[in-house]
Amino acid sequence: MSNYPLADLNPYLELPAVQWSLSLLKAVAILGGGWLAAHLGMRWLAAGLRRVHLDPTLVAFLSSLTYSLLLVVVAIAVLGQLGVQTASLVTVLGAVGLALALSLQSSLSNLASGIIILGYRFFHAGDTIEVAGARGQVTEMLIFHTILSMEDGQRVLIPNSKITSEIVRHLPYRPTASEAGKDISVPAERE
Repeated sequence: MSNYPLADLNPYLELPAVQWSLSLLKAVAILGGGWLAAHLGMRWLAAGLRRVHLDPTLVAFLSSLTYSLLLVVVAIAVLGQLGVQTASLVTVLGAVGLALALSLQSSLSNLASGIIILGYRFFHAGDTIEVAGARGQVTEMLIFHTILSMEDGQRVLIPNSKITSEIVRHLPYRPTASEAGKDISVPAERE
């Protein structure tokens, strides 16, 4: 028996089952810590983007995208801790990402245009615009498309890439036929 009782544990720590158990414990710690860090990072990013008065839709999209990317990094770290060769996994993920980017090129173009529209605020919900042969009031601005309400009551979805690549006419507000006779400053009474 030696003077250091922990030195007696060295032969047991070298057993494969014990080493695998320690690796599993480290992987669980990385998973828990990584999940917590990703969650806190998402919340801090969302708070920072709200502080600069970015559109809530864009804040939600960017923070969830950041959270997802951080979780992928955590998953790769956990697999690396468990002994999985992650270099080939990262290569496969890169190839899959490139294939998806090429196949979703127009959607990614709409996404980038949506971020630009929501970030720079060329127009707001309620504004009347004319773009891509459509004229109407903006009811919603989303990540992939913008929704216009036409004078005849139809709703038109315009891809955001059309808005950023074409001329947009910002028109003065004209009340619709149903709004023309109403006094909009006084709310209607409930029946």
